[in-house]
Amino acid sequence: MRGQWAGQPFVWHIYPQEGDAHLAKMDAFLTRMEAGLPDDVRLPQRAFWYAWNAADPAATADAWTAFREYMPGLAVVARAWARALARHQDLASGLVRYCESRL
Repeated sequence: MRGQWAGQPFVWHIYPQEGDAHLAKMDAFLTRMEAGLPDDVRLPQRAFWYAWNAADPAATADAWTAFREYMPGLAVVARAWARALARHQDLASGLVRYCESRL
């Protein structure tokens, strides 16, 4: 979450789960975060995240070059994503409102 709030490009090192369930979660997150991105920006980010999480040093090194090249564009998207997150109510306030509505 801190990576998202920072408004900078980041990579999620997701905790591995049985049956590669973590990859489906990561893919769903990327799909939502990358909505509207052109393929030339979206695909290098996706390739780097998958290489990083596969713990494949050669693939990670190869993917890093393209990911780094698109960081300026990804930074714009990351800042927009952070602003969108900031518009949402925080969890604690949401829980308080929910509980109050049940009284």
